[in-house]
Amino acid sequence: MANIHRIGDYQDNEAGAGQGQRQQRMAGMFGGGGQDAGPSEEDTSNNPLLRAFTARGQGGDPRKESFWTMLKIYFCPAFTWRSFIFVAFTINVIMFLVSMAMTDGFDDGSFLGIEVKTLCKLGAKDSAFLHSGQIWRFISPVVLHAGFMHIVQNNVFLLIIGSLFEIIVGPIRFLLIYVFAAVGGVLMSALIDDKISVGASTALFGITAGLVAFLIVNWIAMEPLKEIRC
Repeated sequence: MANIHRIGDYQDNEAGAGQGQRQQRMAGMFGGGGQDAGPSEEDTSNNPLLRAFTARGQGGDPRKESFWTMLKIYFCPAFTWRSFIFVAFTINVIMFLVSMAMTDGFDDGSFLGIEVKTLCKLGAKDSAFLHSGQIWRFISPVVLHAGFMHIVQNNVFLLIIGSLFEIIVGPIRFLLIYVFAAVGGVLMSALIDDKISVGASTALFGITAGLVAFLIVNWIAMEPLKEIRC
């Protein structure tokens, strides 16, 4: 008697084939020979993301590593000096120093808080100025920060999450996501309220959403890559 197949059988086969293809793509991106095989030494040496997480696992002698090496290994192992993250980090710091130099006084509400009028001069999000045609204020608020803790929190978040996502998607795609998220966030903020605001939070939420979406789509295919998926 001929075998009778259900539609579900074909759907299961297609799903299995799709998962296999996705795992092959992930193997090409991160290395690894098969579904249950982890990345080889050659894959690890050639891939900066795998190399970073492998280094975090091996670590070396904690007594011999410097404080800065410890921070990099355990908090942002994928960070490199030749990256957009480093450029964005540097611009944030420079603009905060400029803000401190230009302000007439510090806000009492926060440590090293910058006056609102100083932030407005430098390009803070102000709906009135946006309506008047100052379109550069869609991007300028991203490099400004209202106080010391504000810039510290955003830059630490940028180093940890941003360095991981940039090395996955590449600097060009990361830059596009960063800019589009920043502009979209400022636009949404301008439509919702008229408050003056600054900060890189809009861009950071965008790259976080991108990283979460990447993990959701590729979670099963990343199963052999326990150095990253853990």
